[in-house]
Amino acid sequence: MKNLRRGPIIAVAALMVVFLIGGCGSPSEPSPGSGEKAGAAAGPAGAVRPGVPGITFTEVLFDLMQYDLDSFGGWRPNDFLWGKIFDNRTNEELGHLAVVRESVEILKEDISRRGALDDFNPGLAKAEAAFDSDPYKLWSPSAGSRMKEGVADLKSYRDQLIAGEAGFFPRPDNLAHLLEHYVTLLGDLHKRLLAPVGFFKTDNEFYYSRGAVTGLARLYAAMERDFAPELQARGLGKLIEESRASLELAAKMHPWIVLDGGDDSFRANHRLNMAAHLAEARTKSFLMLESLKPQP
Repeated sequence: MKNLRRGPIIAVAALMVVFLIGGCGSPSEPSPGSGEKAGAAAGPAGAVRPGVPGITFTEVLFDLMQYDLDSFGGWRPNDFLWGKIFDNRTNEELGHLAVVRESVEILKEDISRRGALDDFNPGLAKAEAAFDSDPYKLWSPSAGSRMKEGVADLKSYRDQLIAGEAGFFPRPDNLAHLLEHYVTLLGDLHKRLLAPVGFFKTDNEFYYSRGAVTGLARLYAAMERDFAPELQARGLGKLIEESRASLELAAKMHPWIVLDGGDDSFRANHRLNMAAHLAEARTKSFLMLESLKPQP
């Protein structure tokens, strides 16, 4: 009888372990950099080249994807078993990917070039193609292998920055283009969080947005470093700091169960709470964008 009683307890405990390990609502905590000294890069001969712009920003991008590839189960969106069972983590990874796609595009198109006549950086062009591939593809090649290729291409660009063989131009127009993309992305996330969805899709939207804002929070911190002279010259230091703080508050939201309570309900509405943080970040980002526009 004692063994029969223990059976359900053991089963529940096993399910809890799988729940925690599998990442059903697992935190996304990739570091802002790859562990190297941010903004102080070692050159080909080992000499330190302090203040190289773009190092931190690029490392955040490939760290976000590397974190997903190295996590339990690897790249989840194309996993027909774990990716479906523990779909909170799957949606977080898709949120990371959305931010990386936007960022790599503007990095390739604008920030890495002096002007429109310059050639695209080959590594960034390949990275963009890799991250734009189907995230659900199982083989020939698999989505995971394409993401690995994109990470390698970004690391190659980072190494070129260290060696002085590639460009990262933190001009006001490039900062404006970057913020314009992020303002649009934050607006899209805000709409997704406010849109009515079925009960079983509430957590999908929450964790997709959480993945995206986790990436954005780290990228805003990188922008504070890599675009520091321009931000200081325009008096935008406080605005970007406040924008990042709002994004970090959204990224720290990690409820055991995502609730979607109404106006008169005693239950929390986690999507609405996150949307409020995103609206604050978007407003501050829009103010920065307006400040960067050429004055008539």
